Amino acid sequence: MSVTTRFPRLVMTLAASVLVLVFVTIARSAPVDAGQSKDRKPFARAGSAARYGRDRVVDVRHVALDIRLDFAKKAVVGTMTAEVRAINGGLRTLPLDAAEMRIKGARLVHPEQAELTFRHDGHDLHLDLGKPRGPGELLTIAVDYEATPRRGLYFVGPDEAYPDKPLQAWTQGEDEDSQFWFPCWDYPNDKASFECRVSVPKPMKALSNGRLIASGDDPKDPERNLWHWRIGIPQVTYLATLAAGDFAVVTEEWKGIPVSYWVEPGREEDAKRSLGNTIHMLGFFSDWLDLKYPYEKYDQVCVSDFLFGGMENTTATTLTDTTLHDARAHLDFSSDGLVAHELAHQWFGDLLTCRDWSHAWLNEGFATYFETLWREDFEGRDAALYDLHGTAQWYLGEDRDSYRRPVVTKVYEQSIDLFDGHLYGKGALVLHALRGELGDDLFRKAMRHYVRSRAGTVVDTHDLIDAIREATGRDLEWFFDQWVFGKGYPELTVKYDWEEATGLARIDVAQTQSSDDGTPAVFRMSVNLVFLDADGRWTRYRVTLDERKSTLFLPVSTPPVMFRFDAGHDFFAKSLEVEKPDALWLKQLVADPDVLGRVEAAAKVGKLGTDAARAALQRSLMKDEHYGVQIAAAEALGAMATDAARDALLGAFESSEHPKTRLAVVTALGELEGDRQAAAALRYGLENGEPSYFVEAECARSVGKVGGKGAFEALVAALPRESWRDTVRAGVLEGLAALDDHRAIPILLEHSERGRSQGERRAAINALAELGKVLKDGDDDEVEGATAARTELEALLFDPEYRVQQSAIRALKALGDPAARDALWKLVRTALDGRTRRDAREAMDALYRPAAKNDQIDAMREQLDDAREDARALRERIEKLEKLVGERREGGRGDGKSRSPH
Repeated sequence: MSVTTRFPRLVMTLAASVLVLVFVTIARSAPVDAGQSKDRKPFARAGSAARYGRDRVVDVRHVALDIRLDFAKKAVVGTMTAEVRAINGGLRTLPLDAAEMRIKGARLVHPEQAELTFRHDGHDLHLDLGKPRGPGELLTIAVDYEATPRRGLYFVGPDEAYPDKPLQAWTQGEDEDSQFWFPCWDYPNDKASFECRVSVPKPMKALSNGRLIASGDDPKDPERNLWHWRIGIPQVTYLATLAAGDFAVVTEEWKGIPVSYWVEPGREEDAKRSLGNTIHMLGFFSDWLDLKYPYEKYDQVCVSDFLFGGMENTTATTLTDTTLHDARAHLDFSSDGLVAHELAHQWFGDLLTCRDWSHAWLNEGFATYFETLWREDFEGRDAALYDLHGTAQWYLGEDRDSYRRPVVTKVYEQSIDLFDGHLYGKGALVLHALRGELGDDLFRKAMRHYVRSRAGTVVDTHDLIDAIREATGRDLEWFFDQWVFGKGYPELTVKYDWEEATGLARIDVAQTQSSDDGTPAVFRMSVNLVFLDADGRWTRYRVTLDERKSTLFLPVSTPPVMFRFDAGHDFFAKSLEVEKPDALWLKQLVADPDVLGRVEAAAKVGKLGTDAARAALQRSLMKDEHYGVQIAAAEALGAMATDAARDALLGAFESSEHPKTRLAVVTALGELEGDRQAAAALRYGLENGEPSYFVEAECARSVGKVGGKGAFEALVAALPRESWRDTVRAGVLEGLAALDDHRAIPILLEHSERGRSQGERRAAINALAELGKVLKDGDDDEVEGATAARTELEALLFDPEYRVQQSAIRALKALGDPAARDALWKLVRTALDGRTRRDAREAMDALYRPAAKNDQIDAMREQLDDAREDARALRERIEKLEKLVGERREGGRGDGKSRSPH
């Protein structure tokens, strides 16, 4: 990754010639990946190399920080002390990561005391230990430093646009950003105990990992408080955390362990409402795993402007404060999924941690699935299955529309790229399939053994395979080869026939997936087939499919009135087309005890287009006990687009009470463009309000989609309404865009400005893109509006709020105007965050595509952009190295001081 100072001329030559060399190579070959669909791109860009774990020269045993936060300068200053043990003999140099900080000095504390010389190039820090050290020798080193971090540690607070924003500082270490706020070994293949002594201005509190050792006045400054935290159970570096601010703390207790919620003062009741199921989750996970929560306390701190939903720092999870919600939002919004996910990480990710990023599904896939297991215990199996159904749509959509990759892959550009629908979503679905393969009892036995036998270690997928073998005797390498190390999923077509003469059900199953891209040609699967006869009797079979095509003849006592393939849903990572008589679909909609069987049937029945189908869907919409089926029925009725289907939806709008059902009904009515009765009902819902923020917001969106006289004025009148996270106003803005009326442009521009809430701004950004797409081919006024939209979106690419940036990138991609490429390219070259660079590059690539003559031209342009970026990075590196070399020539190295580029 780094270039040594011995080869500056070679590096300069490469930087000057790389563009020509790469372009010639592209022009000759421009290979296109085989097996890629038209819309699916490779996961890793051309030229990405395999990334393997880092070699260690020491075992880090303990890390201690003694630091001071300077909010005025947005800086951290202090000392990092580390106890390390040499792994092999002859150790002379200790490498650390120390990005964008000034190293003030380094010293050896044990076994002797001495000043240490060091080299620091702005990223890599190398400490000269004075002499070779023996294997197993224990050393304690200390590094004094100061930093003004642009990543890793974030300072937020009031400004002109947001005068009421709280003053806070918080960290986000994953994947490798801890090195921006303290010198460290920033890779997940080593664990160490950790402590943090931090000085903050009064009356701030500070939270870190582990147990509170002490808090009180800072003896060095009476205007500051000193907080000291320590965790004895080793953790990887990215889990080291710090959050500072004026927090109120709500504390409960579970089996003698304090459980606390740290929130902005005045949000205590919201904290209890939003986070209150933490106690139940602690009990569930501890009982299910037969391993009590292993740490001394559990805190959740809600901070402003957090980059993610949450981060599972050991004993001290950080959450976005936008998850805190009021009583009205609680009607149909819950923080439970987020809270359960981050808590599950305390076992999967913290106690056991992936050894390198390619195996990060052991963190994220497990947390996602255990979130579902908690839901199954708390809300029932239907809720868990419906949750997995949503997870499957996430993964399958990413696979279909973006890229296909193995869950475990070492070929990627940057490790943050791995945190996607494959890692979280498919990872969870693989665990559910594993549960189906083993059965509930052996699955739990295997998981308990895996956690207990590997607790406190770093792991990879082979550790899981070994643990399953040790606990159950089952050798499942074949299972992991196809689901984890292989790409894709089975694409199944199933045809059902009843053979009257033999009394047999004939089932033809074909796996139709292409293997050109590395997807297995055949997935080995054991699936459940169930039949229901007219007398209410069930016949069940479990069959193993291990061929490309299979034909099954199964005895059933009488002609079935219902047939289900993969009953019980062991396999969510699949596509499935079932051919069977219409009568069986209609029966499944009303008689299947499985919620997802009824959901599946609703979609199929909606395509029949008959009065009987409409009546069956109407019955499900009004009477089914699960809102998921009601939602599917509403969607199917909306797609039918007949007067009778519309009347069924209007009837449900008047009588249904479940907010999620009402939301689906309103959404379906919104598809009836120009329908006066639908418009009147939606207008009534908007003008008179709804108990649910989300239903009221959807009324606004649907008013815009249906249109009609007075729709614009009705939406403008609703703009001032206040709601949690500006949910209703966001719906109004998107409704205005749906009207395709250029008068909305100045309104949307106004609501995208800084000073507005993040939810409001992001909705306005999305609306600008949708409206701009329509207007750009219109009359002069409309084209002017579209241009204004694009110009504003380009400016928002450089907004200081990360989520606003992300929304602007997606909006420009959706807008489809090639004129935005220059602004996106500028963001690619200047953005600090790897996700931002990746997303901006993808948007830029998408804007090339309409004008591209063929895929080879696309590939050439992509690789040329890569070459330009490589050249820019090389030039920057050369400048730093030349400056470093020049400073060393001037000052020498004998005084133990670094001539850092900073």
